[in-house]
Parts: sequence; structure tokens; C-alpha cells
Amino acid sequence: MVQRSFRAVARIGGLTFPAPPGANTTGRSLRAASSLIYQVLIRYDKKHVLLGQAEREALKNDGHLARVEALLDELSMKKLRVQEIKTLSPFAFPLWSEGDLFSLTFSSETTKDQILRMLELQQSEVQKNGFK
Repeated sequence: MVQRSFRAVARIGGLTFPAPPGANTTGRSLRAASSLIYQVLIRYDKKHVLLGQAEREALKNDGHLARVEALLDELSMKKLRVQEIKTLSPFAFPLWSEGDLFSLTFSSETTKDQILRMLELQQSEVQKNGFK
């Protein structure tokens, strides 16, 4: 995200420039040049003013910083309620099946069988008790 923003910042800052009309250069060469400059600045001058500008622009434009700040402000006003549940929640199941939680579970079942068994268990629990 920052590197993409850096391309525009570098162009405005005069570090890279588009080819004059009729020249046989492509956008690919412009991307390569700005990428090389970005990598050099990251390695040797992390506090360069154009890197800082690219980071700010990436957060503002791509990161939706205003929306995130508003959401965090709204969430900070709410009361946190922690509730222990007996089975995996619908939000936790994909994390469990793809992440570290699954790799910590030891079983002789195949991965597919284990996921299917957990999915059946979760669905039967929801049918029996409803999801609360």
C-alpha cells in the first residue's frame, strides 16, 4: 500500500517522471524506477520526507483512516461483554480450521475429516441450543 502511494509521491516530488510524448518507455519502467527508489530509501533513509508522505497518504486513502478512527471511538464508548461458549463460533471456525489452533490439535484423523467432524458438531450444537 505504501509503495503504491510512494509511486505518486515520487512522481510529484520529481524523483521519477513520465516519458515525454513519443518516447518508447512504459508504465512498467516507471513502476520499476519508483520501486527501486522506494527500496533504497527504506534501506538507507527511513525518515525521508517522501516516505513519510507516502505512509500518510496510504493511511488516508487506502486505509480509510477516518472510518477506522470513528469506529474505534465508537467502540471505546461501549461496554465489553465476555461470554464463554462451548463450541467454536461461526467467526472462530475459519480461524481454527486454517490457523494455529488447528495445528495444535493432535488426531489420527485426516485434516478434511477433522474439519468435517467439527463442522457437524458445530451445526448440531447450533440446532440444539441456537447460537447465543
